[in-house]
Formats: sequence, structure tokens, C-alpha cells
Amino acid sequence: MIGSITKPLTTTLAGSLVDDGLLSWDTRLVDLLPAFSIADPTLTANLTMHDAFCNCSGIPSLNMQSSFESGALTPESVVTSLADTPPAAPFGEEFIYNNLLIASAGYALGIANGSGSRDIGLAYDLAMHQRVFDPLGMSHTTFDPATALATGNYAQPHATNLAGRLRPVPLTAEHVLLPYRPAGALWSTARD
Repeated sequence: MIGSITKPLTTTLAGSLVDDGLLSWDTRLVDLLPAFSIADPTLTANLTMHDAFCNCSGIPSLNMQSSFESGALTPESVVTSLADTPPAAPFGEEFIYNNLLIASAGYALGIANGSGSRDIGLAYDLAMHQRVFDPLGMSHTTFDPATALATGNYAQPHATNLAGRLRPVPLTAEHVLLPYRPAGALWSTARD
């Protein structure tokens, strides 16, 4: 789990697909993910790849709520998670950080890459390996926590306890290890 570092890596994937002409920054999310929606139908129909990454859509962040539910999130539930969420600000007028919108864009990128997988999580995983991890030599990077844990070669997170002492935190503390379903949590072993 490397937190928000997945965002620039996913944006790198987007740039790779744009460079190869498989989509443009103006490609609408609904053209790749018909199930994607927010409570504003006009905004839903017009949100582009660029809009998903710029945090300028006006769609409020559900980051705290989604963090508490992260073990239960699937790629499909991420894409539909904003369906009842109206904008909190007019489009383009306010910076609002939104993990779920960026994750949805990542799944759209997996579809645009054309792996042939109908599983949007797997398509994203394959696209990230093909276009980002493998070219960068990140051969030990995975979206599968069980694979990362099995290597025994990963960075150990630490946190301050109530006594103010820095202590190791098990990797499993934040997430329940469920069967592998790429949902955007990236793991990288120490070798990468």
C-alpha cells in the first residue's frame, strides 16, 4: 500500500494511452464505463478523463467513508459509488480531492487499453503492468496483498502508539485480506 502514489502512476497510464491514440483527455468516462454516474445526469454525461484527474469536477469527496469500507469495495462498486452524490460546487470552481473518481478513471483506462477482460479490475491491473510497471522494471509490484505478504519483502509501516513511541504496524491492520480483486491498493516489494 503506497497510498496516493497510485494516482501519478494511473495518470502515467492515461498519458501512455493518450500518446498511443487509444483515448484522449476528452474521452468521456461513460463512453468506457456505462455504469459510471453521479447524481447530476448532465455532469455524468460530460465528465472526461481530464476532469477525473484534475479534482475540479465539484463532486464531493467520500474519501473517509470509502476508507472505512475499503475491504468491501470492488471495482464495480467504486464505479457506481457516486451515483447518489450531487456536486458540492459548480464544475471547475473548486478543488475537491476525490479518490473514487480517480479510481473510476483508472478502471476506464483498463477498458481503453483493450486487454479483452470484461472484469474492469483485472483490465486495470493488466494495463498497469503492461504500460507502467513492466516498462519501469517494477516486476515485484502487485495489486494483490496476499502476493506481497507472501514474498516477505515489503516495507513495514510504522505508527506512533498512545505512549508516543513509533511501532511497526502489520500490513493487514487496514484491510481485511479478501480474495484478490484489484481495487486500486498498490503493493510494492522492497526490490522495486
